[in-house]
Amino acid sequence: RIGSSMTAINGSLFVFGGSNGGVTGNGTLNSRELFQLDSLMMTWSLQHTVGITPPARAQHAAAAAGTRLMIYGGSGAAGALDDFWSIDVTGEQPQWIQVARTASQIWPGARVNSRATFASDAFFLFGGLGIQVLSDLLCFNLSSSAWFNVTAYTGTPPTARASHGMVAIGPVLYIFGGE
Repeated sequence: RIGSSMTAINGSLFVFGGSNGGVTGNGTLNSRELFQLDSLMMTWSLQHTVGITPPARAQHAAAAAGTRLMIYGGSGAAGALDDFWSIDVTGEQPQWIQVARTASQIWPGARVNSRATFASDAFFLFGGLGIQVLSDLLCFNLSSSAWFNVTAYTGTPPTARASHGMVAIGPVLYIFGGE
């Protein structure tokens, strides 16, 4: 599987989406499955969720916010996606929730191969490939349920890139590599 995400939550690894690399007349075969690796038992299980599931995708951004897995965008059957989903993986019947947007709200837009991390009660999203390679840094504040452009920072901002690495250590975001 390529283009999937892997996120650690409460001692388990969660793998979502990705492509099996196969090609049909409609393009690659993307997945919308959510798998869990129990790191104590070293066993994989397919997570059964209730309600609506996000569309199949690969090359999306994902991060953990406490016990919630959050995913943004990626490559779907019709091209780049601009949707945002959340699931609390600890419930008896986990349910995906699509984060709603309002007409007046900032929204990151469709993108693939962007990266996300969680820090300071916010989901941070950087770069990726939209109409062009992007260099924007946005954060979704969990308390206000709103997106913000991050413009206050120290140092030189990273150049536009996709397929990079990103992690938060304390209040600092680190971005490495990419194309």
